[in-house]
Amino acid sequence: MLAEKHVQYFMGKAKRLFSLAKAQREGADKLEALGQELEAKADEIDTKIQQDKRK
Repeated sequence: MLAEKHVQYFMGKAKRLFSLAKAQREGADKLEALGQELEAKADEIDTKIQQDKRK
């Protein structure tokens, strides 16, 4: 009986950790996408600055 409770406990903790890992990956993917958008915007602004300097 006690061993079964330990099994249930550890299985529950394992499932929770898997869930947290998945959420972290999804969050990291979103942050990476936002970072790429910001880099693209910075490149656009830099290009515009360089074009204005040539005028």
